[in-house]
Amino acid sequence: MKTIYVSDLSVLSENQQKNEIVLSGWLSSRRHIGKIMFLDISDSTGTIQAVAEKKHISKEMFNSALRAPLESGFEVMGRIAKSANGS
Repeated sequence: MKTIYVSDLSVLSENQQKNEIVLSGWLSSRRHIGKIMFLDISDSTGTIQAVAEKKHISKEMFNSALRAPLESGFEVMGRIAKSANGS
């Protein structure tokens, strides 16, 4: 699988955004609101926010992400989605 960096994500075509991607980096911050967690994942090129919903991942994965210390190595898999403001 091709290595993808945060800076690559903004230039993915509409077609590529529908495919699953894997991004590796470190956990720079985390916010938890009930069954939704917002994870800021950073690499040498920038930071992106990943959203983890309890209903879409296993309980073990969710709890592991919740307990992971900041600056831990992290790998996220998912699809790219633009935010409501288009970024």
